[in-house]
Amino acid sequence: MKCELTLIFEENDGTLRWLFNILIYAHQISDPEVRAALQPTLQEFLHERSYKEVLRLADTDMEEQAFVKDYLLQDLIKFKTDQVKMKGEKIKAMCFTIEQAGNMQREADPNSVSQEVLTLFEGHEERLSQIKDCMIKALEEAGASQIQIGSLASQ
Repeated sequence: MKCELTLIFEENDGTLRWLFNILIYAHQISDPEVRAALQPTLQEFLHERSYKEVLRLADTDMEEQAFVKDYLLQDLIKFKTDQVKMKGEKIKAMCFTIEQAGNMQREADPNSVSQEVLTLFEGHEERLSQIKDCMIKALEEAGASQIQIGSLASQ
């Protein structure tokens, strides 16, 4: 017997948009190796025009603050479908990314990082909590009771 959990996000879901804003920001500020590692995930889920725009913007010298303010916080990215499904390793990778966003927020020096960039990382704890609540609800709907998830981690 095998069981598999699938998380289904709506295109307008705050968690999905938040996560992809983090991934796109990382792509924008990173070196070519990191960009290359992020591109398959971005290409898999982003609408073709949004993906091409992410690649185009990465080749510009746009300042981080302007990129976040003028692009990411304007909700311009679109996804390939109205619903995005993640399961297995993708859920684990998503949780890792959310954890890393929390680490980045804690480590950021507010004197040298713009408020727009700091705002981008806010809410990581709530995102993990939403995912846990969703998982618990799915198990309860399947007949389970007294479900507790201690933590979600990439471990």
